[in-house]
Amino acid sequence: MTQSHAISSCYVEPEVLSHGGYQITDDGTEAGTETSWCLLSDSYERETNAAPPALRPQFVRIYRYLQSVAPPGHLPGRQHIDPLDFHELLTYVNLVNVEQEDGQARFRFRLVGTTQTIMAKRDISGLLVEDAVLPYFAARILGNLRRVLETGTPLYDRFSMPHPNREFIDSERVYYPLAGNGETIDMIFILNGYYGASGLDPFDKKK
Repeated sequence: MTQSHAISSCYVEPEVLSHGGYQITDDGTEAGTETSWCLLSDSYERETNAAPPALRPQFVRIYRYLQSVAPPGHLPGRQHIDPLDFHELLTYVNLVNVEQEDGQARFRFRLVGTTQTIMAKRDISGLLVEDAVLPYFAARILGNLRRVLETGTPLYDRFSMPHPNREFIDSERVYYPLAGNGETIDMIFILNGYYGASGLDPFDKKK
């Protein structure tokens, strides 16, 4: 099903955004230890049964960047993004195309950051999500992508790398919606991060 979001609730510019107890102020700083502009994965909420995590600064930075380039009242599209504006994070970025087939959305990796390929020890670019990850991760990831498609709102999740013999790697990501026409989501921008991977966690460095 095609999802349109004529006015984006996630990239507007109110003084304070609030979803499920998260808050972020209008200057981009966090209110307390929580953020307000993204949803939590259903799976993550069930697993942790705890207070929402404090999102690390680079996740907020990309949200604010997309907010800044979005046309008024609409979602940003791939055409609005200049990779040079966040060049140090590019190797941690995946782009997923949203394809419509018989009225159903399918998700295909269009671009996979080089660090992603290194960490996965395989190249998944060009693959459908269900063919790119281990079967027991597919439902979770597809659920996250569908929820972003349905809500037009970024979403956070944290789970092991979903690739063979890489499940020992603790990883997190935020999924951000993009729409070439400002309304219909046709791409999802994913920023990834890693815990405990020396030299490969962008959040260990001050940018």
